Amino acid sequence: MRIEREQIEAVLPHRDPVLLLEAIDITDPGKSGTTILAFPENRALWDAWSAAALKDELILEGAAQLMGVVLSTGKRTNVAAEDGERLLLSFDQVDFGAPADPDLPIEVSVTVVSRFGAMSAGEFIATQRQHRLAAGKIVVLGG
Repeated sequence: MRIEREQIEAVLPHRDPVLLLEAIDITDPGKSGTTILAFPENRALWDAWSAAALKDELILEGAAQLMGVVLSTGKRTNVAAEDGERLLLSFDQVDFGAPADPDLPIEVSVTVVSRFGAMSAGEFIATQRQHRLAAGKIVVLGG
């Protein structure tokens, strides 16, 4: 199932320049999905900071946004549901590997591995040209 930007905006409160997701491929509704992040050199974020300068932070932010949308697809399998707020609680055991090339797209995948009440724990991995850029655990509350 593919979720486009308009549906993502219905689920997440983020907007440009912070909304990093253009489209998501849901491989297992409510459990896993993948997106492509691109950081154009001319994309200014906060004052003089560019996306290229913040690439590690933006990989984590992209993983958190992806997790929120993936979780929203668990109740209805044909669309992303605007079913409640989610709050990123933590990243854990994050390992940054190869440095990212800001001129190339980055593939980010998340998988929900456990749920306890309103809390969901998952794993993410970010790769670029088959090189692991970052991987770790993510915990989200709500939704």
